[in-house]
Amino acid sequence: MVQGEAPMMSDANRSLHELTEALESIPSIFAQIVCLTEKLPFTSELTAGMTEPALDELRSELFRRWLEFDLRAKEVDLACYLSVLGRDISQVRVRRLLLGLCRSIVPELASLNEMHLFLGEISAVLSSLAHDARDQW
Repeated sequence: MVQGEAPMMSDANRSLHELTEALESIPSIFAQIVCLTEKLPFTSELTAGMTEPALDELRSELFRRWLEFDLRAKEVDLACYLSVLGRDISQVRVRRLLLGLCRSIVPELASLNEMHLFLGEISAVLSSLAHDARDQW
C-alpha cells in the first residue's frame, strides 16, 4: 500500500458501510430497524452481499441504541416513523398492528429482558401518542 492511500475494504465491509450510510439517512432508529428486519426494497439491494450474522449484529446494535433512549426520545423517534405511515394512532386496531410489527422486529440476539423492555416501552409510547392524538380533536 502506498503511503497516504486508504486501505482496501473487503466486499463485506464495503456492503456494511454502504448499508450503514443508507440507514443513517432515515431519521428514525425504529424505522431503520423495520427496514432491516422486513427487508424492504430500500435496503434489500444493500444487504444482498451481507451474511445473516452481520445483519443480526447490526439489527441488535440499532435495537439496543433505541432501548437506550429516554422515554421522550422514544416517543419522538416512533412519532417520526408513524408520521410517514399516515395512520390514526388513536385507533386500537392500528396500535395492535404496530405491536405485532414490534414483536416481529425484536432481534434474535436480544435477551428476554430486552424484549420485554422493548415491548413494554413501545406499548407505553403508543398509548401516549394515542392520547395526544385524541386530545388534538
